[in-house]
Amino acid sequence: MFAHNGIRAKCFLRLQRRFVTDKLTEHRSTTGQLGVPKRKDAVSPYSFPSDPDALLVEGSKLSLGERWYQRFSVGFPFIALAAVLSIPLGLATFLSTAQSRKKKNEAPVPSQPRLWDAKPLPPLLKAKELGRLIHTKKPAIVVYFRHSQDNEKLNALNLLFVLLKEISDLKGSPVDVYRVNVKEEFPYFNPYLKEELRTSDETYLQLVIPSVPESNVMPILPPVSVASFVSQLSKLLGGFNVKFRKDEAYSRSLDKALTNYKRCLFDLKLEGKTEFIQGYSLQQLDTDCRKLLSTSKK
Repeated sequence: MFAHNGIRAKCFLRLQRRFVTDKLTEHRSTTGQLGVPKRKDAVSPYSFPSDPDALLVEGSKLSLGERWYQRFSVGFPFIALAAVLSIPLGLATFLSTAQSRKKKNEAPVPSQPRLWDAKPLPPLLKAKELGRLIHTKKPAIVVYFRHSQDNEKLNALNLLFVLLKEISDLKGSPVDVYRVNVKEEFPYFNPYLKEELRTSDETYLQLVIPSVPESNVMPILPPVSVASFVSQLSKLLGGFNVKFRKDEAYSRSLDKALTNYKRCLFDLKLEGKTEFIQGYSLQQLDTDCRKLLSTSKK
């Protein structure tokens, strides 16, 4: 029985080989190509692509996993290259920005002008030096001032110093002018002066008039104009037999320069350009202000 089954199996194998051989012969005769004929619906991944210039294998020839792998293998080098290039570039940009910020923070900030260091202005006194004015032989105006960070207040303070210096330099003027920085010298003032300064504005003026046995000290108002201030001083000093000859022509010229400068400061404020103007005469202040005003209008 087993022998009979073996004979049947051999016969089946012979028939199958014969069928395959006949199919190959038929395929060669019709196409002229070697190989096993394939079904029309089967697509081989190794067959020639429809587009010879295509970078990727046609998706119809690959499985879903193969398609994803193909896309990843093509895109990953570009992603890696972009990362390799962007990281150093980003690091360089970050370091450059950080360094520029550091330099900007370390850059010296222009300090506010120190009016008390300007030599052409009236001399600066320490609190301990005020005692020598008790026995002075010449009238003196002492300006107690508080330094400000505001340019508008700085301009007003500098104008006061310049104006008093101009009045002190008038022909026939017997008056000296001194300045005292309240912030630096306040702890060394006497209690009476401290109380006066606490209730005063930005500036406080005292007129020291020589007398025996001690000089007379009285508060005075800041000048509004040269002519009116000189007239006030002349009356006060005249009461103590101190002559103040008035140069009216020069006083009028100073008042004209003062008016022009104040008008220029007002115009600058309207232009929104309030800057500190440092000068040592009314004429210089007016000239510098007009230069600044002309540049702001361009």
